[in-house]
Amino acid sequence: MLVSLAVDLPLFGRGARRVAAARARVAAEEATATALARQVSAEVTAARRRWDAATRRVRGLTDELVPAQERAAALTREAYREGEADLVTVIQTERDLLEVRGEQVDAEVDAAEAWADLERVAGGAP
Repeated sequence: MLVSLAVDLPLFGRGARRVAAARARVAAEEATATALARQVSAEVTAARRRWDAATRRVRGLTDELVPAQERAAALTREAYREGEADLVTVIQTERDLLEVRGEQVDAEVDAAEAWADLERVAGGAP
């Protein structure tokens, strides 16, 4: 009875070449993963900045510009009732108020879209 056992030893560099090739593949995959992580990080940062800017715009319109225009329109209507302003002025201030409210709605849409983009690139709620 004869039993034999075969073992592949890297005596002449064949195994060393395989190890080197495997290490090269691992290094390439690690480089790809690192590049992808950097890209995702940059996209998240950019999306966050867009969302921050959009929400600042919404706050500015909601907290300052719309209330100021509402006060101006109310004062103009009151002045008209008292005979101190003409109808053209009232119409113009009402038009200005509608325009500012439209800007507010646009800003809210922009903020919602920026949030959706941020969630998309971050893989969920940041």
